[in-house]
Amino acid sequence: MKRYFIVFLVAIIGINETITAQEADVKIGNLINQTDWFALEEEYPKLKDEMQSEMLKHLSEAMIGFNFNQPQNAIQAIDWLLANAQDEIGFGNVSSLILIKSLILATQGLYAESADNLSNFLTQVSQFTDLGDFTAHNETMVFYEGIRNESKPEIIRPERDVEIPLMIEDVTRGQLMYVPVNIKGKEYKFIYDTGASSTLISERLANEIGVRITKDSINLGGVTAKKGVIDSMMIGDIIFKNSHAIIGLPNEETDTIFQIDAVLGLDFIIRIGETQIFVEEQKIIFPIQGTELPSFGRNLMFWNSASPYLRMYSNEEKLLFLFDTGNVKTDLFIVYYEKHKENLDKTATKRTVRKGGFSGLGFLEAYQLAKLPLTIGNRSFELTNVDVELNDVIPKYNEDGLLGMDFITSFKRVIINFDDMFVKVE
Repeated sequence: MKRYFIVFLVAIIGINETITAQEADVKIGNLINQTDWFALEEEYPKLKDEMQSEMLKHLSEAMIGFNFNQPQNAIQAIDWLLANAQDEIGFGNVSSLILIKSLILATQGLYAESADNLSNFLTQVSQFTDLGDFTAHNETMVFYEGIRNESKPEIIRPERDVEIPLMIEDVTRGQLMYVPVNIKGKEYKFIYDTGASSTLISERLANEIGVRITKDSINLGGVTAKKGVIDSMMIGDIIFKNSHAIIGLPNEETDTIFQIDAVLGLDFIIRIGETQIFVEEQKIIFPIQGTELPSFGRNLMFWNSASPYLRMYSNEEKLLFLFDTGNVKTDLFIVYYEKHKENLDKTATKRTVRKGGFSGLGFLEAYQLAKLPLTIGNRSFELTNVDVELNDVIPKYNEDGLLGMDFITSFKRVIINFDDMFVKVE
């Protein structure tokens, strides 16, 4: 489905005197206005007891729950805000909260509830405003209405650690990691991809395994695809039921360079909770007992129910990366270039880079950094030959770049935990 990224504006912060009079409320309100969700997640527990505004408390809990995979906390906070604070937060924020709630319900597989929540809202607002202002709400409602009776995705696993083999293979510009997936008694190689919101398979493979088509045509970032359901597949001894897969249609331009047949995405990776990647031993373990939250805290988040983002540091500079193991290399974006323009223009080497993906191939100009020093948690390391893209397209969340497979292969073990939202390396 098409992703909708919500700009959540807390218009009342800094205007309502009874809120800004208190230091704790002002600090939390500023973090919400700045959409600094990592800082909000860290500071809110410390300041909660000092805060006076119940609205701000619930708004903080809604956004922390939404961005740090605490869906029930988010829904409870949203319901409180909709019941008790609509006048205070304003209609624009009410509209955003309605959409956020529906996205959360949908990620839980509650498609009918998600569609009904939006339908009820649109019915109400149609009495006094133009529904053309609510395209995201309407298209999201139509999408989930179309699958309202489908079963939700489900993980069935044994009460023990599950180990599967990992294959790291050379491809254009770098490496990708694959895992074996068994469907109807036959084994297939799937890319293990934190950057994919759902399972993705080619039309050829969909026909081979008999995927049940639920939608003949969807628009995915300007590319036409199909939607279908894989009733059951096995990853080791784990059964993954009712995966709502995107079916990619043939693309002559990209298929001649590199053909993607199957991707295991976030619909599985999030539900499994924790993935431990052992690069040298060529294996993945899905532990029954997750790793304890490290002392450095949460460094992984979702931004508006989309892809995962990882907070890291380069020397003392805080950087935000889209965390995408389906991308072979780490790339830096125009946001990073603008912050380092003077030095890069003087010292870096410019080159033309060919990039490709689901939507096709393209060429762009980039500087290449020989070394990029990074720190994650309490571990420092370097990535080499990192491209700094010079196209002027600002990324959706102002992130500095995309963290790819060269990050994963820099370590002996990488722990990705979506229950407590952290990545830890060894």
